[in-house]
Amino acid sequence: MSENGCKWFFGPEGPVNQGPTNPSKGTFSSSPDIDVGREALQNSLDAQSNADEPVRVRFSFSKLYSSQFPAFFGLRAHIQASLDAYPNNDRAKEKFPTMIKYLSANDGGPGYAEYIDVLTVGDYNTKGMPYAKGNDSLPFYAFLHSIGLSVDKPEESGGSNGLGKETLFNRSAVKALLISTRTLSGQVVFQGATKLATHKDPHDQQNPRASAFGFYGREKDEPVTEETMIPECFRRQEPGTDIHIMGLLPFDKDGTKNSIIRAVLNHFWLAVHRNKIVVDVDGVVIDKGSLPGLLRLHFADTLDKHLIKNYERWNPRPYYNAVVNTELKKEKTALEERESELLGHMKFFLDWSEDNL
Repeated sequence: MSENGCKWFFGPEGPVNQGPTNPSKGTFSSSPDIDVGREALQNSLDAQSNADEPVRVRFSFSKLYSSQFPAFFGLRAHIQASLDAYPNNDRAKEKFPTMIKYLSANDGGPGYAEYIDVLTVGDYNTKGMPYAKGNDSLPFYAFLHSIGLSVDKPEESGGSNGLGKETLFNRSAVKALLISTRTLSGQVVFQGATKLATHKDPHDQQNPRASAFGFYGREKDEPVTEETMIPECFRRQEPGTDIHIMGLLPFDKDGTKNSIIRAVLNHFWLAVHRNKIVVDVDGVVIDKGSLPGLLRLHFADTLDKHLIKNYERWNPRPYYNAVVNTELKKEKTALEERESELLGHMKFFLDWSEDNL
């Protein structure tokens, strides 16, 4: 089998039950693909290896087949047990049946669905996520085994409370991620994780209160650290990390692709312009050369008319134009530089070449 002995493990729950409600669900925007793009790219930028070369990030789509990964699809039994544990809970009745149906064959029988859709975010020119058993200060443990815990990041990093990864779990139809990473020293680490609810383990009668948090690997909650034991399709060949979002529902490839492209243009245009990052979204390459054309394609207006809180609809074009026109020293532009104790070195770009500001 392609799984190399990997399967789901749910340890015993602690003294507090974890119910089916996700407290982070309302923390982020109503556009999950935008949130995925923002979170994934910021994580990659924070892990840059060689500062003289851009970070490269690739978003790609694939399928995971139940015939090759039956143990992964066995997550369905734990989802059913989570539903059975909360039969009168409205959130459970809303959440878990959809997940069960997603993993099941269309005929409603006991068989699994033929496949699920997967969105993979892979980064390059990054450090990977080192791991050591019990060391919660290392990135792999902090990412996959903790809530609200983040490791030390560069001062200019875009997040530090460890909650942004919830956007990735929330995009999964079965609340599951698979992580595969290779560090600069050559260490490889692979593991999956899911977040359900406290339930009775359907495969272990000695575990009547199984944890809401399950891990996919070869033994209990430990990741796979031998390369030959990692399922072949999930092995990394160079330093960096692949985050596999397992199951996209609804699956709208073009819509998801377009939302991620807009997120990159909206929130990372300056990093792209300064050659700090190059992003490939299913074949659409966003780099310094393609940036102007993609901005014109996705943002027809040269004005930003939206409230700052409504970041789903920001228009980056006027800000990009201000920077580029000022750098080219065009007429009706100005540059001011200041030092701030709070923000450090700041540059203020002003472009009044348009009739409307």
